[in-house]
Amino acid sequence: GQAPDKPNPTGLLQLAARLAGGELGAQAAPVAYLGDTVADVLTVQHAKQACPGQRFLSLAVAPPHLQTPEASAERAHYEGRLREAGADAILPSTQALDPQTLRQLLRMGMVVGHDQSNLFHFPVLIPVVQIAIRSALFNP
Repeated sequence: GQAPDKPNPTGLLQLAARLAGGELGAQAAPVAYLGDTVADVLTVQHAKQACPGQRFLSLAVAPPHLQTPEASAERAHYEGRLREAGADAILPSTQALDPQTLRQLLRMGMVVGHDQSNLFHFPVLIPVVQIAIRSALFNP
């Protein structure tokens, strides 16, 4: 179905509930959302406000045009904006979030940020990432 544009959390909440097989809340699995814009991070922040019993994790990555060595200063500035918006962790790339690495990091109770010192403690498996969200929203 159609959902309002980000940062309205309606689409995220609907899809997360559908993937969870029921209602969101303390009993549901945590939800992780990987995005590359401030609007993505704000979507998760708004979802946290709309559904305070649900555990959400906002993972962020700089967009592709900032992934070059020439754009490192601009990338650092943009990653700062993602942190200010409320990202729980900044990843160096989307490839850093492969399922095996994510499971391993979560078993250890942390997600590693871009500079390896920004650790976010979150000791449970997070089954939903933005790839699944985009797939379900655009290919229902």
